Amino acid sequence: MRGTAVAVRGERVGSVVLDGNDISALGEEADGLRVATQEVESLEIRENNVSGADAGIAFVASNRNVGGVTVASNTVARSTTGLRVRHDARYFDQDVSLTVLNNTFANNARRGVSVVAEDARLAGFEVRGNRITANGEAGMVLEGHRVEESRIADNRLAENRGDGLAIWTDTVMHNVSVAANRVLDNAGVGLRFDSQLTHAGRLSVTENVVAANAYGVRVSGSLGARILDNTVVHNTYGDGPPVGSPATGPEPESWSKRVTLAQSSRPGAWTRDSQS
Repeated sequence: MRGTAVAVRGERVGSVVLDGNDISALGEEADGLRVATQEVESLEIRENNVSGADAGIAFVASNRNVGGVTVASNTVARSTTGLRVRHDARYFDQDVSLTVLNNTFANNARRGVSVVAEDARLAGFEVRGNRITANGEAGMVLEGHRVEESRIADNRLAENRGDGLAIWTDTVMHNVSVAANRVLDNAGVGLRFDSQLTHAGRLSVTENVVAANAYGVRVSGSLGARILDNTVVHNTYGDGPPVGSPATGPEPESWSKRVTLAQSSRPGAWTRDSQS
């Protein structure tokens, strides 16, 4: 069994930069770049090229708040997962924040980007300018106890074998903005938002192109969601049976008006109230 190429371990990570490494052919049980810690002061992972690993980039943290982590201008391909982040919180009020800029996560066997912090709050996330394509499962998944004060913008999420983007939380999704992304030809839902609570939160989905996915945009449990000025076109399925394919599907649908999702009187149902 081969080991991880570059590993940083310790109770506390001070100022660490992982830059400009070329890593390949590690095998399924070894990560390309791996950081395991309880506390981070400053961590930059940038301009690395990784292929043939388990996680191309892996970050594992526990027990404390995590901030000051930037993942920028890396390329991870032909690995199991592109970017894998795991956080095990001691208390529900612990925070995890991350900046992910201008990376390529492509042709990986599972997820392109996977962030799982089931007992923590994902807050202050910035995910911008990334190319997340042709991965074997979802393009990007963010999963936390709460997801707040975060922005996902100007990314290309295409040709993944699951959802393009999925955000899951078991409490609330609040002040989350998803804007100007190109979400194309994913085998699952293009943009999926799933919050267990139905009485709180604010979600903004604006100016995205969501085309040729199995489903377009799905929002569950987040009152106060706004879906504005998106183009949602040629997605294969609606709420009923299949209605065609990306090549021969329905006429284009452009959501160019203000659209606010509101829960209807029928449990579990949603209506769209539009204004010019």
